[in-house]
Amino acid sequence: MLNLFDLEFEGVNKVMTIREAVEKLVNPGFLIHLGATHTLSYCFCYELCRVFWGRKTGFRLVTPGGGINIELPVCGGLVKEVVTSYAGHIYPSPAPSPIVQRSYIDGSVKYENWSLLAICQGLMAGALNLGFMPTRSIAGSSMAENEGFKFIEDPFTGKKTGVVRAIKPDISVYHGWCADSEGNTIMFPPSGEGVIPWGAYASKKGVIVTVERIVEKDFIRRHAHLVRIPGYLVEAVVEAPFGAHPSALYVPEHMGGGYAEDYDFIVDFRKATESEEKLSEWVEDWVLSVDHEGYLKKLGFERLFYLIGKAREDGWRRELKEKEERISRSEEPLSVERMILVGARKIAEKCAKKGYRIILAGIG
Repeated sequence: MLNLFDLEFEGVNKVMTIREAVEKLVNPGFLIHLGATHTLSYCFCYELCRVFWGRKTGFRLVTPGGGINIELPVCGGLVKEVVTSYAGHIYPSPAPSPIVQRSYIDGSVKYENWSLLAICQGLMAGALNLGFMPTRSIAGSSMAENEGFKFIEDPFTGKKTGVVRAIKPDISVYHGWCADSEGNTIMFPPSGEGVIPWGAYASKKGVIVTVERIVEKDFIRRHAHLVRIPGYLVEAVVEAPFGAHPSALYVPEHMGGGYAEDYDFIVDFRKATESEEKLSEWVEDWVLSVDHEGYLKKLGFERLFYLIGKAREDGWRRELKEKEERISRSEEPLSVERMILVGARKIAEKCAKKGYRIILAGIG
C-alpha cells in the first residue's frame, strides 16, 4: 500500500569535512560568530587555526564568552578584534589570560567588552533585520562608551532609552548533538544565547554546524520539536564526535547522554600559557600536528569515556567520592568557608533591603 507520508526528497546534502568547511566558507576579514557554552565548536576553532595559523587574516570574533576559543586564534595572529562579555581563563577560577593581556597591551587586538545580555540583544537585532535593539543592560557602566551603544528618545514615553547596534556576522558556527545532511540541527541547552540561537539567524552567509553524529531525515522529523537551527540557514554540516571538547555537551540521558568538561585539559592549557615556549609546544602538539581524528586519538578512549560517565545524572557521586579525602573534617570553618558565609549573609541582607527576587549567579 502506498504510504502518502513517505517523503523521498531528503534536501540538499551539505555534509563535508571540517577542513572543507573552513576553506570553502571562511574568508580573511570575516566577522565570525562562535556559539557558547554547550554549543561551542572547538573542532571549528582548532581547524580555523590549522588553516590560517601565522597569517594576518584580520578576523573579528564575536561570542558571548571566550576562553581557549578566543585565545588560540589570537595567539596565531588570526584576529584583529574580539567582541565578547569575557575573555580569559575560566577554570579552576576566572583569571587574566597572558595571551589576551599581551595582545591588548601591544594593541594588536581590539577588545570590545559587552554584557552577555547586550551581545544577545545585538544578535537578536541582526536576526530580525533591525538596526538596533533597546536594552537596559549598559547604561551606568563604562560599556556605555562603546561605539555600538547610544541613547535615543522613547517615542512613546519621551524617556531616554539605551540601544545596542545590531550584530550581523559573516558566518556563524555552532556545535550540536545531531543533524541531518541538510543541516536541520538538534541542540540542547545551555546555549549561551537563550532558547533561540540568534547568531544563526543573524549571519549574512549562513551557518557551519559541527555535530556529534549525522542522522537520517526521518529521525529529525520524529524529533522536529528539538531542532534549533533549520537546514535552510546551514551551509555546511560536519560530523565531529566530541567536537565541543574540552567544553561539555549536554544531552538528556534518555537520548544517549553527553559528556562533561575536561577540566584537566583546560588546566594543562592554562599552565602552557605561562610561557611562550610551553604554549608553542602545546599548540604544535594538540592543534597544528593533528586533525580532529588525531586529536581524539591523543585524548584516548579511556579519557573520553570517563567524560561521558562524568556527565551522567549520578556522576556527581563518583566525583564527590574522589574528592572525599580532601574535604576538611574540622568542626571549625576554614577561612574560605568563613568568607562564603559572610558573602552569603551580605547578599541576603541586600536582597531583603532592596526587595530583590531573582539573582543571576555566574562566573562574575
